Amino acid sequence: ARAQNAKLLLARALYHEGFALENLNDLDGAMKAAEESGRKYESAGDRYGLASTLEVRGQLLDDRGDYPGALTKFNDELAIARQVGNRKAEASALNHMAVVLNEQGSGEEARKMYEKALPIFLEVSDKRNYGITLINIAGVMKDSGDLNGAKKTYDEALTVCREINDQNGVSLSLTGIGTVLDGLGDSAGAKKMLEQAVALDLAGGQSSA
Repeated sequence: ARAQNAKLLLARALYHEGFALENLNDLDGAMKAAEESGRKYESAGDRYGLASTLEVRGQLLDDRGDYPGALTKFNDELAIARQVGNRKAEASALNHMAVVLNEQGSGEEARKMYEKALPIFLEVSDKRNYGITLINIAGVMKDSGDLNGAKKTYDEALTVCREINDQNGVSLSLTGIGTVLDGLGDSAGAKKMLEQAVALDLAGGQSSA
C-alpha cells in the first residue's frame, strides 16, 4: 500500500495493525498505528474510516486508565457517526462511552448512554451487541441496588443471547441472574444459574476460575 500510495488500503491495514498490537498489549505501537491510520483516512476524505480509528484510540486510552481522554475520542467518533449517518458506529460510540462512565463510577450516566445505544443496535439488527448492552444495563441496576429490575433485564438478555446462540452472552446472563438471586436470598436458584454458567464456560474452553 505504501509503495503504491494507496491511502485507503494503507489506512485499513494500519487500523487492523492497531487492533493486533492492542491484543499483544503493545499499547504504544497500537496508538501509533491508529493515529497514522486516522491521518490517512482524513487525508482521503473518509470520515467514517476516521471515526473507526477514533474508537480504537479511545479503547487504548481506556486501557491506560485515561478516562477523560477516552471519552473525548468516543465523543468525537459519535459526532462523526451522526454527521455521516452511520447508526451502527453511533451505537458503538455510545456503548463505549457508557463503559468508560461506568468505570469512573458514574453508573446512572452510563445507564443513560446504554439506553440510547440499545434501540439503535436493534434498528441495525445487531442482536449480539443488543444482548450485551442489556447485560451491561442490568449490571448497573444491580450495582445501584435495583435487584428486581436487574433480574428482569438479565432475563431479557438471556432470551436474546439464546436466540442468536451467543454462548458467551448466555453465560454472562446466567452469571448475572445467579448473583442477583443470591442478593435476593434465593441461594438454591443462584447456585443453579451459576452452575449452568460454569458448565457453558468449561464447554467453551474457558477457565472456571
